[in-house]
Amino acid sequence: MAKVSCSIRKDWTDKQGLNGIFLTYIHQGERRRFYTEVSLNAEKYSLDTKTGLITPTDKISKEEKSQLEKNQRNLSKCLSKLQDITALLRLQNIEPAAKQIERLYLGEPSAKEEKERGVYDWYQEFIDTKSKTVNAGLKSYKSTLEHLKECFGENMKLEFSELTLGKLEQFRDYLTNKKTKSINKEGKEIIKKLKGPTIHKQFKNLRIFLNWIKWNDDDDKIKIPSAYRKISVKARYGDPIGLTYEQFIQLYQKDLSERKELERTRDIFVFGVSIGGPRHGDLQKIGKGLREDQRKLSTGKLTYFENKTGKAHLDIAPNKIGVEILKKYNYCFPHVPSNYRMNVNLKTIAALLKWDEPKEIPSYNSSGSLLDVKKVPLKEIFSTKFMRKTAISIDAKLGIAPQVSMKRSGHSTWNSYKRYLDVDKKILEDANTKWDEIYSDSLVRS
Repeated sequence: MAKVSCSIRKDWTDKQGLNGIFLTYIHQGERRRFYTEVSLNAEKYSLDTKTGLITPTDKISKEEKSQLEKNQRNLSKCLSKLQDITALLRLQNIEPAAKQIERLYLGEPSAKEEKERGVYDWYQEFIDTKSKTVNAGLKSYKSTLEHLKECFGENMKLEFSELTLGKLEQFRDYLTNKKTKSINKEGKEIIKKLKGPTIHKQFKNLRIFLNWIKWNDDDDKIKIPSAYRKISVKARYGDPIGLTYEQFIQLYQKDLSERKELERTRDIFVFGVSIGGPRHGDLQKIGKGLREDQRKLSTGKLTYFENKTGKAHLDIAPNKIGVEILKKYNYCFPHVPSNYRMNVNLKTIAALLKWDEPKEIPSYNSSGSLLDVKKVPLKEIFSTKFMRKTAISIDAKLGIAPQVSMKRSGHSTWNSYKRYLDVDKKILEDANTKWDEIYSDSLVRS
């Protein structure tokens, strides 16, 4: 007996951080789940799993009511479509197997058409699927597809069986020798080769894609050589750069009242550091959410989901620095400019602060070997990327436990977290002082 139900998945969010509604089809123990393209806030609505009726749990605005009606129509269409497919198969005396239902519901190609699809076709479907659930990283996935086409030929049909070690080494050599053109500040054309981290990123994207193929290929129809797991491309990055505690205080206290745009940019940066150093895109999402619902500001708790990973940051309580900035704008969070505009403004502020301190920027090739080290003044590289490193380094200086700091920054592993951790001389001196206290205490007891 076939069974159709619908549910709100609280563990799944779209680009706006809303929970998706999924249809589930079960027949003879086989299960298939379909995303309905309908998303909502699971805390504000309940769902009848049988009828698909969406009901608000509290009063909603006219705008929310209009969106609810639209969501209800779309969900009803999805339910009807699934039920119609099941009924049609029964009329034709065809067993409504879960796999058959899935193919008809999604409009997937027949076995013959599927067999004729190559790597490029599947990769495009992979991008289309990802675009529904993630915001960050899509540009990188698309660039990998462009590189594949440029390397092996756009009009050539690349088969999965061709992804041998030799073919992947050819792709690595292409990336290693590829040159890109850009214009510097003086208007001169600069020709550069791709760096090791960029090349590693392309292979990482390729692995994610091929693993996605394997995960979704229930019948193992697509044979993929195991070479993609063996190809060696090292990712070696220079350590992230952040502000010192003293520089952060200097930035925080700088009088920018005569230059309002710079002042807003500074305040947004400082607020970001104060809550753990989110990425720029996440900070934009936080700002937009706070402007749309100022009640969140009055409760003193913030919640957001990372664009890149979907990781939840729940019930973040702003500290006094964050609260002071919120009060400054009457609890109406200022607009977060584009990443480019913020970086231009931050560099202007750094120039006003005369941050001429040189920073060493290393670059590596695809084998992980050091290519060169450039010394660049801090004022020329100050950007939104400094937020996370600054937040974590200040956490360390304040003696905040690493597991608490990791919770604030969103890191789940020590290896990814420690790259952002700076242990300055004062912290080491304090550590020695505490050990000296143990020594003194042992002498007293003896």
